[in-house]
Amino acid sequence: IHESFGVVQIEAWACGIPVVATRNGGSDSLFSEEDGVGFLVNVKDALSISECLLNAISHDWNQKKISQYADRYLIENISI
Repeated sequence: IHESFGVVQIEAWACGIPVVATRNGGSDSLFSEEDGVGFLVNVKDALSISECLLNAISHDWNQKKISQYADRYLIENISI
């Protein structure tokens, strides 16, 4: 329900794996569905989450694009 910064999402992206996350103020600040790296659903909406998971399983994801998206969170890209 609450996540300030989803490290597990970045780890998944680094492996080319898309994520299904809730709009919780953390996940939705890391990505939008237009980025092509996962789907966002409303918090505490079990039906939407289950539908989204089924959609994610059958979706044709671009694994290379997903893993490249994770690069924006590399230490050399986020540190000063």
